Amino acid sequence: MFLSGRHPFRGRRANRVRGGGAIRHLSFPDGAYLFHQGAPIAGSCILCRGRAKLFTQASGGRNVLLRFCRAGELLVIPVRDAHTVSAQAVGDAVVGMIPGDTFFNLLHLHPRLALEVIQQLSQELLRHRKRMVDLAAKTAGERLASLRLELMAEHGVEQSDGTVLIDLVLSPQDFADVIGCTRQTVSLELIWLREKGLLPYAHRRIIVLDPERMAQLVR
Repeated sequence: MFLSGRHPFRGRRANRVRGGGAIRHLSFPDGAYLFHQGAPIAGSCILCRGRAKLFTQASGGRNVLLRFCRAGELLVIPVRDAHTVSAQAVGDAVVGMIPGDTFFNLLHLHPRLALEVIQQLSQELLRHRKRMVDLAAKTAGERLASLRLELMAEHGVEQSDGTVLIDLVLSPQDFADVIGCTRQTVSLELIWLREKGLLPYAHRRIIVLDPERMAQLVR
């Protein structure tokens, strides 16, 4: 089904599905907003191509980065009147917009699709629970290592030398927004991880030199 990357919504033109209306495909350039926090929800939203980051605005206007999404992931289910988060394209992206109750009709007609949605939502809940535990029980360095392992599992590409490249561009501020600390703290923890031989020096791309030792550090 579409949540695992084999969905029928990859084209750019609107098409119709059994049990509902037209599905519109919208293209977004790098950095464009797919939707804004607080804006009305018009229907369900599926990331068909590319990647996107989800974030929310905390008190004081600070953005809190929640996660990066891949093609095939469901971004919005219309169970509320307004978006609770914002989404921004990472590279060029295409989303499928499903109006009104069409998506719920699809779930009714396709039980396997409904199961995949439940699995995705369950994984999202587990991810947020883990973040809460990390914030309460782990140091900033351990949270940073844990986040890199999470990104490695979802976006990592193993290299021929055994290292893992995380095909994303994140600034120290992005890491700080996710793990709940200051940019200065992240910079110090990055130095600490480099001194342990887990990250390369002077490299703009995100690379994990020794995934097993990184996992041991988190445990």
